[in-house]
Amino acid sequence: MSLTVPFAACSPRAAPSLRSTFREGAALQVRTAPPRTRPAARTGLKIYQFGFLKKLGLEKPEFLPDFGAPKRKLLLEGFFSSINQDVLANTLSDDFKFSDRDRVYTKDEFAQVLKSVKAAIPDFQWHASTDGLADKKDKKARVEVRITGTHTGAPLSFPGLKEVPSSGKKVDLPSAKYLVSVEEGRITSIEVR
Repeated sequence: MSLTVPFAACSPRAAPSLRSTFREGAALQVRTAPPRTRPAARTGLKIYQFGFLKKLGLEKPEFLPDFGAPKRKLLLEGFFSSINQDVLANTLSDDFKFSDRDRVYTKDEFAQVLKSVKAAIPDFQWHASTDGLADKKDKKARVEVRITGTHTGAPLSFPGLKEVPSSGKKVDLPSAKYLVSVEEGRITSIEVR
């Protein structure tokens, strides 16, 4: 494809060398090449880590997406997929806090509660869904959790509450929203909303 453009329409900045070659009033013939296609992977912005910004005391720019979401999602899915003391030890930070409306549990207290729940409700399950994205304001991931199981095991006990003997009843709690903080690959807090 070719295009004829009056020389006067050319910007002096865009074509300074053309001014000395062509006379005023002449026309330029420009050929355009078909647009090159580039693979999609090469057109996006690739930024892998913002650790250096943190070390400088700076925040990640707001216009960039949450690059940690896939890792955060895997961590949260792994945590909510089972009650396992090894998983708790590897995914919860040492200063972990679990807040359930009027009570706050430390890492050890939370592990003990889950151990008691698992003994009382052997088929206990968290049905959790999350995209792993952290909110821009509070930096917490949203996880929607529904709890199910059957109370067929040991008596159920929680700190500060009366023990509930085994009843054989099904447990199906409505979905609740959990706000989860993740730092350096570990869960630092969970808040039930």
